[in-house]
Amino acid sequence: MFQKVQRDLKTIRVARNWQEIIRGFRARQPVPHIQLRKGINIQAPADANLLYVFEEVFIKDVYKIYPFRGRIVDIGANVGFFAAYALNDTATIEAYEPFEPSAICFRAA
Repeated sequence: MFQKVQRDLKTIRVARNWQEIIRGFRARQPVPHIQLRKGINIQAPADANLLYVFEEVFIKDVYKIYPFRGRIVDIGANVGFFAAYALNDTATIEAYEPFEPSAICFRAA
């Protein structure tokens, strides 16, 4: 229970559409887009569920151990979660995604 509360609180801090995301977590239903408070809107192909990757990247902070400075090249960018997470004033990010449905969503962000 405590972990779910922590997840929900972090979701509120990170996402503008936090209510939709929390409903998706609770109902185990896909969420078609995530609006980050950074001003980035992440969308997914129609058959994808963004919640798993959102939770890994923004809630569990799986990339927190890496310093994000200089030039970062993201090969296999998917819909752009890593690029959105790593985006800061000291990093330049080049991202590439070969799977066209994901690349279209990434370019739309």
